[in-house]
Amino acid sequence: MSHKDQDVPLFSELSAENALARFKMSVNTRLNAFQVLPTEQLSLSILEVLTPGTYRLSQRPSVSLLQQFPEFKRGNAEIGIACLDGNWIMAVGDTDTLRVSWDNSVSVFERHHLFQTQMHSQPGSDQRAFQPSDPDLLSLKDTINGVEYLITRAGLITYHMPDRLPGGFTSLNNLTASWEHWILKDLQLNERKFNKRGGDSWRQEFLEKFFGLRTIPWDSVDEIDQLLASKELLQPLDRNLQNSTFSRVLNRKPVFPRDNEE
Repeated sequence: MSHKDQDVPLFSELSAENALARFKMSVNTRLNAFQVLPTEQLSLSILEVLTPGTYRLSQRPSVSLLQQFPEFKRGNAEIGIACLDGNWIMAVGDTDTLRVSWDNSVSVFERHHLFQTQMHSQPGSDQRAFQPSDPDLLSLKDTINGVEYLITRAGLITYHMPDRLPGGFTSLNNLTASWEHWILKDLQLNERKFNKRGGDSWRQEFLEKFFGLRTIPWDSVDEIDQLLASKELLQPLDRNLQNSTFSRVLNRKPVFPRDNEE
């Protein structure tokens, strides 16, 4: 037997039904290691004394709770929310680190496109505060349906995988090239025209046109709540469950996080 043959895991040969069962078992095993926070009791003051790290929520977050996130640590840190097989988890960021990261034991599900949804807070009030960054756009592939959100002061910003990109590019890895093609070739802008309107304004149009960028205001409580509830029902794609790399990960015992300090 060749080395290549030895490296093929048994899990990749399972049926889709068995693969889904194995996935669900792995999610439960990994999430049981995290401290569970009673969602209905959470507030900004409670969140700000939590140790940075990953937590499990007792239920999906309320709209009023999400609305507080951009003010976390006076805008000097971010909070991430994700749904995984109907379970809600939260990543509490560290001060002066405007990014969130998931514990390694659950980030594997993100890397293999198995999050039902993912969103993070974004502080600030300028135009860039209401736009996803390039890394945010690249992470669209991490969710089942290719839709992600920003939690901002203006509301919940939604954006999705593009149906097409300027220049005929088909991969988000060509994001910069597609942006430059749109500006220079499609719109045929020179530097004077570009600067007159401003890069952020052009970027807003680019995101709206190709990524469906739009804002759901916080007073649309029912719409946001129904949107969150719908994420719990999304089912993973068989091809991602049976991916051989992901299979090897599930066959290994996860490295669980240290207990969060109270």
